[in-house]
Amino acid sequence: MTSKSDDKQPYDQFGRSHNDCPRDTSNPNVQTEASYETEEHRESRLLRILDCADQIRNQIDAKPKDAFRLRGYNYLTSPVLDARVEGEESQILLNWVNFHPYRPALVTLYCTPVPKRKERLLSLVKYHISKPQEAVFGLIPGNSSITPVEDAVAALFTANGHPSCRLLEWMPTSLAHRDNWGIDKEAPLLSGRVTRGLFYVAVRQVWPSHIGAFCDHLRRYRDPWKRIEAALEWRAKSEQTCATGEKSSFNDSHFLEWFTLATAPDQVAAERNNFAELWAHASHLASRDRPRVN
Repeated sequence: MTSKSDDKQPYDQFGRSHNDCPRDTSNPNVQTEASYETEEHRESRLLRILDCADQIRNQIDAKPKDAFRLRGYNYLTSPVLDARVEGEESQILLNWVNFHPYRPALVTLYCTPVPKRKERLLSLVKYHISKPQEAVFGLIPGNSSITPVEDAVAALFTANGHPSCRLLEWMPTSLAHRDNWGIDKEAPLLSGRVTRGLFYVAVRQVWPSHIGAFCDHLRRYRDPWKRIEAALEWRAKSEQTCATGEKSSFNDSHFLEWFTLATAPDQVAAERNNFAELWAHASHLASRDRPRVN
């Protein structure tokens, strides 16, 4: 793993390491970077947007059968990786967190207008201690309609992204959408109803075998730090006794319980407010052994 002190680590166009946690996790790239984006950086980013749009269009034209086609006009393709396209004009679609002491993750989906075209790019920014990622997944037609956005995101969640860049690798501990955003900045575009449908499909691929304990910790410990302590203790005791409780496969009841807990406004706010501290904590512990948590 690359440490924050390693001078060989990758840096973005603003001179920041990709392992640096955004200070403003309520809007984890747009607000922070746009506030100090120079005109030169902005021009470079706009050219990068056009280049990504052209790459995706070329993929579609070359191998149309390899692209998802939705309602005859939406396209998702193999993602363009390591391409930062988000700026002040971008719209957050969804934002979710995995509040884990050793592998915290903050993931945000965006749509960004393509200059002088009636298209938008669908992209992802994933802050992760060991493998941060940026990916542009596809083109969305039009400049304002929400329907093609929902269609494109639905296809993306059904596939869980792409083998080169997964949307979900672990079960999120909080999900932020339009209806539970809870702060003054512009809320995500997608509603709670749409978000529930998206995750109903996608979480099956990362469903924890001990979902009962996972939900129990979310329900009992609204302070995320206390929840981490409880989860570590539970795991240690389970391994000592070789008894991890009843294992559970995916079912609607457990899904609805998890979704209700993970989208509770106080849960979203608590993890948002503590994520920067968690990131610093995980960075210091990155070289140590990593016990499993749930």
